[in-house]
Amino acid sequence: MRFRIVSSLLLCAAIGFTQAAQAGAWRLGGGGQSVGFGDDLDDVDRGFGAYFSGAYQVDNISLDLQLGSSVHDEIRADELAFYAYAMVGAKFSLPLNQFQPYITAGLTFNSVDFDEFDTISGEGVYWGIGSDILISNNHAINVSYRVSDWDGEDDVFDYDISNSYFGVAYNFRFNH
Repeated sequence: MRFRIVSSLLLCAAIGFTQAAQAGAWRLGGGGQSVGFGDDLDDVDRGFGAYFSGAYQVDNISLDLQLGSSVHDEIRADELAFYAYAMVGAKFSLPLNQFQPYITAGLTFNSVDFDEFDTISGEGVYWGIGSDILISNNHAINVSYRVSDWDGEDDVFDYDISNSYFGVAYNFRFNH
């Protein structure tokens, strides 16, 4: 059900893009983030990592792609866990001069690799809020909070995993 709702939103955004009369603008960026896991992986501490993002924006709607990774301590096994993800979604902005708050939603593809155990991988949905703070026409600082819910599996078990992400990034905007 979650997958259908987010897929429908992405389809509506894509249709809106194809009907746009003006050219859009590209945005590229990257930054740091703090990533936490929900109850299903409660023995994995909050970790820190980096992410890179790209987007194509028309008016107040953009199609976004984000790639990220983080490193986590695993409490019980005294090991490291490596988390990687890709997010594809739509972002709806409200431009208020230099402060541009937004909401975002989309699909997420995830993998958690443990040092001596299997890899848990799966897909799901994400949603979030944030703001771009414009420094100039081409430069912005982005602050965001996102939550993802995804179904993961390894060779033996199925997992219902939630993640929370808090990130700060720099974005460069190629204006049209």
